[in-house]
Amino acid sequence: MKEAISKTGQWQDRLDMKWRALPVKLQRRYTMMLFLAYLCIAGGIVIQYSIEVGKQAPAIVIRHIDANAPEPESGSQKELIIKNKADEKR
Repeated sequence: MKEAISKTGQWQDRLDMKWRALPVKLQRRYTMMLFLAYLCIAGGIVIQYSIEVGKQAPAIVIRHIDANAPEPESGSQKELIIKNKADEKR
């Protein structure tokens, strides 16, 4: 583990030396390009999110509840259960 840490540290040092060797104008250009790429990605995500939110179904429709329950069909499960319980009590 110590060897891996020292190798990454050496790699970072070499990378830092290469960065410092670049002219300041080029460093600024690279920094600006990376920042613009970041802005483009962030803007794309915001646009995609707003499109997805716009496509969502409208809010839930709230309606009155009918007070009358529908009549059960003949031979429905409720009737069979009630008949079976009545037969068990006999």
